[in-house]
Amino acid sequence: KVKSYGLSDLFVTKDFLDLTDSVVTFEMFSHYVEILKEKAYRRNVIEICRNISEMAYNLEKTKQEIDEQMQSDIFKLTQDTYTNDLENMDNVFKAKQQHYLKIGAEGYREELDTRKRLKHKSLYEYIAGVENNDLVIIAGRPAMGKTAYSIDLALDFAERHKKSIAIFSMEMNKESIADRMIASQFGISSYELKVKGVRDNYIEPFNETITKLSNLGIYCDDKGSLSTAQIKNSCRKLKTRLAIEGKELGLIVVDYLQLCESKGDTRQNEVAKIARDLKAIAQSLNVPVIALSQLSNEVEKRADKRPQLSDLKETGEISAAADIVKFIYRDEYYNQKTDKRRMVEIIIAKNRKGKVGTA
Repeated sequence: KVKSYGLSDLFVTKDFLDLTDSVVTFEMFSHYVEILKEKAYRRNVIEICRNISEMAYNLEKTKQEIDEQMQSDIFKLTQDTYTNDLENMDNVFKAKQQHYLKIGAEGYREELDTRKRLKHKSLYEYIAGVENNDLVIIAGRPAMGKTAYSIDLALDFAERHKKSIAIFSMEMNKESIADRMIASQFGISSYELKVKGVRDNYIEPFNETITKLSNLGIYCDDKGSLSTAQIKNSCRKLKTRLAIEGKELGLIVVDYLQLCESKGDTRQNEVAKIARDLKAIAQSLNVPVIALSQLSNEVEKRADKRPQLSDLKETGEISAAADIVKFIYRDEYYNQKTDKRRMVEIIIAKNRKGKVGTA
């Protein structure tokens, strides 16, 4: 059983024998497995520190040799400690390709065509000024199009800069994200794609879209609630792997900030720490981070529903940590008689390196 957990090399026999004396039920086994893993981790840290200390006292060792060994040991330690669930989306895109071609071949399914979806128009030019260590917050009330907008920005960034992107989705699974990306690049709504599929003269451009998406280097982790430490370590591993392949990690997307795991004495302090940690990730990895955020219900109490910085949910620390804060607003959602139907307002509420305003 121990071998099935992949732990046979992580502890000495004595540790296991001592623990088996106190395990009274099989249900407690997992708890003691975690104890073993923690003890093994601590021993590995002690061993690494001892080895690095010995190298530092050895005057025959150069600074470069010590630095390389230290980085190698620490990287191996984090590799063993954290799992990496960032998966290249190319296989997901190819599976979707076969799925929609099959729907197209079978014909239009009228029974499913019960509603129309708004096609969100992205404003790509606003990502151009983002620098490598920036934290960009995209916030809005539910159904405003935060995810669709962030996906458009991420795809455009990957295509323009020829760099890979990492997406941490804590609400949507990979398949749903792939649907939105395919629809965005193919130029139709994801709902229409699901209902009608692809057929006839559209097959060739559709296949070209799938090939393009598969080659962009899109990685996604959709396993749910993650800590900022897990996000950082996954991105560090991905960045190292990409560097070996001669590629770069260009952008990190977190959907969304309030679903990240954190510890604090109050919810406000938890969210504040998450925001600061995401900014620290952008700085330490030298990669911009886009984080989606919820807004508080205070928006609904005003006559003008357009968001303000004070509406960021739980804490003002989000806007303090961010370099750019964008709000997404659709007047049509609140006012059915508006003359701004099928229009999305992007409100730049904070921009440390540029102008603010509404587009």
